[in-house]
Amino acid sequence: MALKWRHAGQACITANRVYVQKGVYDKFTQILTEKTKQLKVGHGSEQGTTMGPVTTARSLDKAEAQVADAQKMGGQVVMGGKKLHGTQGYDGYFFEPTVITGAKDDMLIAREETFAPIMALFEFDSEEEVVKLANDTSMGLASCTFFQTRENARFSAC
Repeated sequence: MALKWRHAGQACITANRVYVQKGVYDKFTQILTEKTKQLKVGHGSEQGTTMGPVTTARSLDKAEAQVADAQKMGGQVVMGGKKLHGTQGYDGYFFEPTVITGAKDDMLIAREETFAPIMALFEFDSEEEVVKLANDTSMGLASCTFFQTRENARFSAC
């Protein structure tokens, strides 16, 4: 959670691509979504705020473009996906914490930096596959993997 939402997705170590093994993908998505729904977007001086804005209007435009591209290419927005700027009293560059499933390596979100609160979940089968996918970028994009071992223990690595 902290690797994506702490700075509204705007740190260089923020997980842009999250690889989740097929055996735990649905459960991971469910838990992540439940936890993400607990975030409170708002100004940092407001009581209870847990996630603030992005830094520029350009960041909002890029986030919207990445969400639209993911949807066009078959990704599903499980939650979020919209800018809040100018709505419901949000004066600033706020974007909903967003979880996307069904992410693919040809989506913009897999090929460029995001710097916004968007988490794309990529499904994989084997360790060999995920290593290849994680290294298949010209960017220094952060990636995390979540998978289940033969002993049914869960393991994560970033």
